[in-house]
Amino acid sequence: MNHIMDNKQRTSRFQCKKHFVSINKNLNRFCTDILFYASCTGYKISIYLLIFEHADIREIVEFTNDFEENNLPIVWFYSFVCNLKKILALVLAFACAFTMFAGAAFTDQADIKVDAEVVDTLVSLGVIEGFEDGSFQPNATVTRAQMAKMIYVLRTGKSDASAYNDDKTSFTDIGSHWARGYIKYCQSLGIIAGKSSTIFAPNATVTAQEAAKMLLVTLGYDAEKAGLVGAGWAAKTNALADENGLLEDVNTSFTGPCPRQYAAQLIYNAIDTATVVWRDDAYTNVNVLGADNQTIGEKYMGLKYATGVLMASGKVGLDGTGASEALVVKADEKQTVLGTEYSKNSLIKFVDIKNDYSDLLGMNVKVMYKDKDKVYGVYATDDNDVNIAALASDLDTVSGEAKFKVDDVKYKVNDNGMTIYTIGVDADGDVVINPTKVENTAADIKSKISAIKDNDMEITVVSNDNDEKVDAIFVNNKTFAKLTTVNSTSVSYKPVLLDMKGNTTGSAVKLDLEDDEPEVYDGYKKDDYVFVGADLFNDSVVIEKAQTISGKSESFKSDSIKIDGNWHDYVLGMKDANNKYSYTAKSGKTYTAYVYGSYVYYLTGESGSGSDVDTLLVKSVGDYQKMDSGVETKVYFEDGTEKVINVKTVVVPTTGFDQEDYDKDNTESVNKADVYREDGKTSYYKALNNPTNIASVLTADTLYAYEQDGSDYTLFALNKGNYASNDVKATTTVSYSDKTETFNGTEADDAAPIFLKYSDDSYKVITGAALKNYKSMTGSGNSVLLADDDNVVAAYIDLGSTGLSSSDTLYGVVKKAYKGTESDGTDTVVYLDLITSEGLKTLETEETSYGDLAKGAIISFTGTYEKANDDITVVSNTQKSETVASGSTAANAESQGYIAISNDWSDSSKLIRSYQGLSFNGGTAYNIAAGKVVSDSVVINIDEDDYVADDATPSKAEELKADNGYYANAFVIVNKDNEIDLLVYETNNRIKDGNNNEVTLTNHADVAAISAGTGLPTASDNVETVKAGYTVSGLGTGLVGKVATKLTDDKDSNKAISAGDTVTATLTVTADTGYQLSAKAPALAGWTVDNANSNASQWVYTLTITVA
Repeated sequence: MNHIMDNKQRTSRFQCKKHFVSINKNLNRFCTDILFYASCTGYKISIYLLIFEHADIREIVEFTNDFEENNLPIVWFYSFVCNLKKILALVLAFACAFTMFAGAAFTDQADIKVDAEVVDTLVSLGVIEGFEDGSFQPNATVTRAQMAKMIYVLRTGKSDASAYNDDKTSFTDIGSHWARGYIKYCQSLGIIAGKSSTIFAPNATVTAQEAAKMLLVTLGYDAEKAGLVGAGWAAKTNALADENGLLEDVNTSFTGPCPRQYAAQLIYNAIDTATVVWRDDAYTNVNVLGADNQTIGEKYMGLKYATGVLMASGKVGLDGTGASEALVVKADEKQTVLGTEYSKNSLIKFVDIKNDYSDLLGMNVKVMYKDKDKVYGVYATDDNDVNIAALASDLDTVSGEAKFKVDDVKYKVNDNGMTIYTIGVDADGDVVINPTKVENTAADIKSKISAIKDNDMEITVVSNDNDEKVDAIFVNNKTFAKLTTVNSTSVSYKPVLLDMKGNTTGSAVKLDLEDDEPEVYDGYKKDDYVFVGADLFNDSVVIEKAQTISGKSESFKSDSIKIDGNWHDYVLGMKDANNKYSYTAKSGKTYTAYVYGSYVYYLTGESGSGSDVDTLLVKSVGDYQKMDSGVETKVYFEDGTEKVINVKTVVVPTTGFDQEDYDKDNTESVNKADVYREDGKTSYYKALNNPTNIASVLTADTLYAYEQDGSDYTLFALNKGNYASNDVKATTTVSYSDKTETFNGTEADDAAPIFLKYSDDSYKVITGAALKNYKSMTGSGNSVLLADDDNVVAAYIDLGSTGLSSSDTLYGVVKKAYKGTESDGTDTVVYLDLITSEGLKTLETEETSYGDLAKGAIISFTGTYEKANDDITVVSNTQKSETVASGSTAANAESQGYIAISNDWSDSSKLIRSYQGLSFNGGTAYNIAAGKVVSDSVVINIDEDDYVADDATPSKAEELKADNGYYANAFVIVNKDNEIDLLVYETNNRIKDGNNNEVTLTNHADVAAISAGTGLPTASDNVETVKAGYTVSGLGTGLVGKVATKLTDDKDSNKAISAGDTVTATLTVTADTGYQLSAKAPALAGWTVDNANSNASQWVYTLTITVA
């Protein structure tokens, strides 16, 4: 048995495998064959993601052999959820990181797939070298002779082995070979073996497996004793190499020729691996006191280690640390470094570093150095029990708890709080790290996390003291900016206002190309939009070109836009003073979005077929009160929010009007409109401050187009005729048909705002896509619609006294329930991620507690899919059978419940039938009426294995295997006309309930009563009757009874019953096939209920017989 401590936690955050394992270590979703291609500053990095669930390194080594012929670079992840938005952003970030930190020591650096510090460390130690032409040739294979030399240097710290050239050897093929000294040295220690006793084959390629075996012997294993020779040597080598961490990031075939870069990776792993000794009949890498043995680096190469929290790597560090080529570590314990004794928390400084280790800031690290103050490597230690590389958008708050979440996993904060370090560039162009202290309270954590989470900037979450409580979050912040001046000596930029208009703000930052040495992308030019970040190592500004996404807007929300099938959120800075997003895109228009990750920072549009008309519905006009000399008006906006605004101008179009040509400084005749302004002059404009004029042009329940200037609004009347804006025109004839799903024969754009006024004077705003849930409607009063040549782009429907049909109810299946702050206030409410007929939606509710809003619950509500305007009803809690009225043969079809579909789907009939007389959860059996799917039926097809919207045709239900009945595969609500209002069909044919359990429907009729039957005992039966026994019948439909008798004082089971004896009769009642007993046994005249033994499986009664 081997007693080997874990040697697999040495890797830095740059090692991509560790990045993603950290991100997704609490998530378990199996994904395969995902190919990402990322390109950054001229380098191409292809990453094949081969994801294994619960795979160990041996399985991966075996899998890798299959890829030998193709030489694929492979990155492994153990448990991973494929979230494309986050993955793409992370891959791009990591691609850039590889490019920035791969170094430039070799001409073919871009071909080196292992981490830069691997090659740099071994070169600096003299273990491996480049070629005279400046290349490293990472994919060239290693010969057995070259491997012998590298092992020699590793073992001795020297490069010259000529002293061993004349040593005796059994090998006959290395006589004058340049590597004979290295080979003979390694042979003498049992590190290498030949192909035979006389043949070494120095120029043959070495495999990764052979190299690992050599390193294992270097660690201290005896080849014979450890089983590294003989028939089983390969398997034993695999196991021990994995156990000692030698295979970490060795992404190549284990049995094929070993490329130079992976030979370097093997050796690099070995340097920091503890050596082993044989003790107590086993190999161990700890001494008798339990401390680690020396590593190969310590034992053979004179390497030493210092440990502590990394404060700086280069010129800019934490808490003011950092200097040119400096590495600063805060000691985690008392230690001696380079002859100086350091107490805990004192700063240890190294001044001879060549590599940048800024990615390990704030982590507990081990610094590998030699006596001459030269750093050869820096490694994260096991004390970093939380080490998560993620995006800021992965962060979230936890209501009422002193915790926060990363990818939905909760983390505690250090008892003394934590620090958020924001790395970036200040207004003067200086590289800074700004610390923000976060107290260990729910309120402060919520406040500070909320301030940084609404973007896709890269973050690192760290606990560095092995207590699983977060000590720090590092935010790699970048400023969105525009290049304002570019010349041969300098480059200047200004920050961009996050208002979607691309305007700059503040003073320009000028960087001298020679003195400031900014890191700028190739081909930069004036007016480029960029992101400005920081290089801590060099204390320099990094300018990268902003990525763009172009395409037609397919849909939009108040805080996001959908382009080419993907939703992109607006960055947090675009919220106005009222915490509302101040920009709304339009559907159908072509946009170019400047993005970082999945967040939009600037959206610029070209002419498209969609509408640029912004609309609002006036709900009421104030009693001529003035707000900044305007008219106080309460309105609804397109996103459904209600607000009081200040109307300064109302424009009533006349013949030839076009809003695109309107200019507030022109006369009415030029504008082709009657213009009412608060500062109007009778000879120039009409006066808005005249009550008569206000009543004429600014009226309640009327839709207007609008333009906004700060807090002032200009409204354009749509219902007066003559309105146009480019090809968008208004009409006051508004009729919607549910048969054709059109207004006056014209389809509504999916994103078109549709304002509805109910008969009870309540209001709602829906989208064009939601119209399919509505029956035909005809507008009255001031109803109006806006349409271009192709689509309705906005509409207002005053429904008068007709109201809306019951199909106004919206439905969804709960995927996730969580709490957050309401959109238009400060209260905490429940939010629901719902699977709906329109896909995944996030619903803001008015609920303050979860109640039955659990995963799988089917709910109904009114409002929009974004915000409910009343209480939520969990409809799946109610199973309602169709009924037949007294004296009638016709059934009332109104019914709802879980069903087992009994018919095959027909596109012509569209009928859904179900098996009848089934019961849910042992309740009363119910019958659901057959229903037809019609145009306004809400149909939700859901895959509840993955909780995603799906597309499928309803199928017959499956029979239960262990009971009488079926697996429910749908939930329906059928109305009195035998039309289906709601159909939720589970595409795997097994629907789940609000507890996320599969629903089963059984054909057990509920039996709740019992009647006196025949054949029952009486209290005075004679001897003959008792001896003959009892056959019981007639207890009630579905009931079966059996009677057993026993002498009450029977001490002799063979005693014959005689007159005068007392006999106890026990009646046991069970349910016949197809029936189910109630849990409580009902009374039976003359008998005593045995409650202790009665349940839903049997009813037990007793009777005392005095034998006559």
